[in-house]
Amino acid sequence: MREAERLVLLNWRGAFIGKGWGSDNLMSHPFYRDLRDQTDVFEGVASAAAPTIVNLGVDNGVETVGAEIVTGSYFKMLGVGTLAGRTIDESDDDQPGAHPVVMLSADYWRTRLGAAPTSSAARC
Repeated sequence: MREAERLVLLNWRGAFIGKGWGSDNLMSHPFYRDLRDQTDVFEGVASAAAPTIVNLGVDNGVETVGAEIVTGSYFKMLGVGTLAGRTIDESDDDQPGAHPVVMLSADYWRTRLGAAPTSSAARC
């Protein structure tokens, strides 16, 4: 992670806005977009929910796995890359009704998918 000392965590203190995802201190996605687009205080803005459980389709089955729901700016802002494929990016945020995009951990990719060069076997 690049320049971790410059990270700031904003904690929502208003009424609960989420739909059951993550913790009770979540900001709405529209609020996140407004903060991202209308501030000159921060170099970048990203949002992440608390850890949650999702169903991940792998091959012909479904597995329950731990996940964290993040905005497209999350990995770029943290300076985190990938071993293969791409990170989630801001274009993934702007596709209403689109299928969710998943970024697998290196450990899951190696142990469950055998480090296959394509990740098309996994779907949300």
